[in-house]
Amino acid sequence: MKAISSLWLIVSLVVLPCTLNMENGWCCLFIMCNVVASFLLSFASILLVRNGFGMDANKIIIGNIMLLIPGVALTNSLRDVVSGDTMSGLLRFLEAVILAMAIAAGYILASFVMGGVAL
Repeated sequence: MKAISSLWLIVSLVVLPCTLNMENGWCCLFIMCNVVASFLLSFASILLVRNGFGMDANKIIIGNIMLLIPGVALTNSLRDVVSGDTMSGLLRFLEAVILAMAIAAGYILASFVMGGVAL
């Protein structure tokens, strides 16, 4: 079963760039693209684990969502604040926090739609 979970993680690494590329298509806001990407990855992970293609949906979802977390933006915002660009740093920090909340919203939406993650 660990091999199936690993296989699903590899498949999701292919799906993630495709969902984030929706910004060029019908998805006009970068934040909405992250909500949709988080929702699709979480929904697919829960669905496949419930059908026997994996062992633990939580670990698969965490592995997928960690790729979306804006770590560089948070680091750059703190660097800007330390270097004296307080306004730029605060704006970057706020953008990163809003992006993280959008990712969480996609996961929560998928969890509600599927009736929870726990089997």
